[in-house]
Amino acid sequence: MRRLSLLLLTVGLLVALGAAGCGTAAQTAGVSPEGSSDLSPEAILSAAVTAAEDMSSAQGSYEFAMSFDVDTSQLPDEALGMVGQPMTVAGTFAYGDEPQAVELTLSMELAGEAMDMGMKLVDDKAWLHVLDQWYEAPAEMTAFMGDPAAQETQAAEVRQMLTDAGIDPMTWMKDLRLVGEETLDGVAVYHLAASPDMAKIMTDLVTLMQSEQFTKLLDPTGSAGGMTGAGEFMPGTEELEEMQTQLASMFQNLTADLWIAKEDSMLRKAAIAARMVPPAGEDAEGLNAIDIGATIVLQTANQPVTVEPPASALPWSEFEKAMQENPGMFMGPFMGAMGGTATGTY
Repeated sequence: MRRLSLLLLTVGLLVALGAAGCGTAAQTAGVSPEGSSDLSPEAILSAAVTAAEDMSSAQGSYEFAMSFDVDTSQLPDEALGMVGQPMTVAGTFAYGDEPQAVELTLSMELAGEAMDMGMKLVDDKAWLHVLDQWYEAPAEMTAFMGDPAAQETQAAEVRQMLTDAGIDPMTWMKDLRLVGEETLDGVAVYHLAASPDMAKIMTDLVTLMQSEQFTKLLDPTGSAGGMTGAGEFMPGTEELEEMQTQLASMFQNLTADLWIAKEDSMLRKAAIAARMVPPAGEDAEGLNAIDIGATIVLQTANQPVTVEPPASALPWSEFEKAMQENPGMFMGPFMGAMGGTATGTY
């Protein structure tokens, strides 16, 4: 189960990548709603995808929540503290291409405990905020986070990989419909709703993970293939089929709502909700279901973004030193609730 959980996480990341990189069929599905009599939901969504590809900056907020439906009489004692309250992750984001600037805040609450983190990037310098302290990020991390050309190349590779595999993420949205026209924070928007087709998503992702292009994306040089244990990460055909069947049945009541501005076709808000149940026939130790919800709100787009460097950041070596002295510093606030210690050490 541990290995399968890792595979399911990988699939989740691929879903996000595929949705962000879609655009092949979307660009031909319709024309911009602005000034057009074609107000089909497909045309509105198509225009939003095209507008997103041209976006040079954005600021907004996000929120993710998980709540647990459990039978406490069957749940292990060490897990009771984890499920009494929802787990939430929320924060704000801002990024701009010219000049290169990124700012991210993150606040996580789990079992009644909270932890805040953050990140800033200005040109070729980056900083991380952990446990009320800013640290200068190492050069290799800065290069990874702050190279827009490399990010665009990777996005293009993902789009091409989807095209070569015959995958169109636009087809992942079934029952796409126009709920109506609304006003969101003073902006006139179209409200679309759909039911993401998890069976279709899984079929496409299994096809993708079995493709040669996907293997090259994970291991461009091919060097990992000869490493001891490197092949253990990639699932075989039987595991992919099992994962496909399980995930398709685990997601229930999966819904997606999109609010798209009428004037510029920019996505202003997206909300996803689902109920996840354990795979059939498996002992979930008292867990009946997990209800999840995620929302992202875009407050501004294609407007100047200014990020100020932190006033008092310590060198990265100080962060490494703190981690050596206290390996549990990240999870310290949550250890008590998880049945460990509250001291921040393992």
